Amino acid sequence: MSKSRATQSLGSRCLRELGLAHIILADALVGGTADRQALWEWMAALLTWSRAAQVSGIGEAEIEELSSLAVLLTQRCEATGRVSLSNDEKDAVRRGSVVMDQLAAALDRKTARAVARWASETIPRLVRQQPPPHDSRRAPSQSSTSPGVPPSRPISSSSVA
Repeated sequence: MSKSRATQSLGSRCLRELGLAHIILADALVGGTADRQALWEWMAALLTWSRAAQVSGIGEAEIEELSSLAVLLTQRCEATGRVSLSNDEKDAVRRGSVVMDQLAAALDRKTARAVARWASETIPRLVRQQPPPHDSRRAPSQSSTSPGVPPSRPISSSSVA
């Protein structure tokens, strides 16, 4: 008896495209070419993979480590205007890419669609809740907070469910 289409694993083309998406962003972070936009795109992808880890029970600790790193990188970028990582942080991003590949390979189509639907509904809502990005041309007196910095806590099951 064959599996129904909904419970089949993702096809090789889909896995390749998913892998390329997070590898391109991880490469920009690790290679030092990432700008603020690439950081935010990586964080949106990370939020999606966090949900996939929660749903599947695979790689939760590794994705949680990346979530904590994402907060730190965002705060550092806000303070310095640059996206920069230490060697240990680069290694964490590399390990995270491997976990993301493992998650993609482990998810069936039905679960992958549910995670994608959750992300497409949740991420825009979270982005709308964020203050506008920091504008270095703005006078310091115009802002008493650090715009663009997400909450200073890692993504957890209680914050993404």
